[in-house]
Amino acid sequence: MTTSELMKELQTKPILDLNGNEVPCTKCNGLRFTYVEENGKGYIEGCRTCHNGKLYKCEFCGKLNATDYCSCDLSRAKRKSERIKSSYEKAKKIKYSEYKTEWLYDENSDEYYEDKEALIDSYYDAAYGENIPDEEIYYPKWAFGCTEIPFVLDIDHALESASEEMYDEFDYDKDLTDINELYDFVKQWNEKQSAMSYMVNYKTVVLLDE
Repeated sequence: MTTSELMKELQTKPILDLNGNEVPCTKCNGLRFTYVEENGKGYIEGCRTCHNGKLYKCEFCGKLNATDYCSCDLSRAKRKSERIKSSYEKAKKIKYSEYKTEWLYDENSDEYYEDKEALIDSYYDAAYGENIPDEEIYYPKWAFGCTEIPFVLDIDHALESASEEMYDEFDYDKDLTDINELYDFVKQWNEKQSAMSYMVNYKTVVLLDE
């Protein structure tokens, strides 16, 4: 029996534990290896279609994938919904009246809003554009809080970047004059800045109806 014939026989007898959305690989039939012939020579290699002898059938589009992770729109929407639900359940809930940070993040629209009114207005405007009656407009009952990110000049990063243009042995800690004066000045300057950015804080949920 040739190697090719042996591989074909083995592929008819794979033993796999399959779950509901799993099927044997259409290339190796669960064996995890395939026999390849090139330029008159044959060799065995790991299957390029699967990772473990299985393929995973998407519950929405039916596509077979090497992992249980499909890129179709409905699969992405489901993963997003599950992620939002998990974050919501783990987060600390606070009333909007107790929320001290200015901005909110709405996961559904993937947008930041300066306050509750701006968030609600965005849903109203979207519904108005779709001719949805007022009584049928969906308004979110909560949003994720945000964390303030103050503007800070990183003097170490600036010095390291400038040092790259110097000679190889240059060391700004040793070769620059009055470097402590520079640090003191930048520290005082940073403390005077009021510019602020914001990023989502998945550990905080703001209840908009409270």
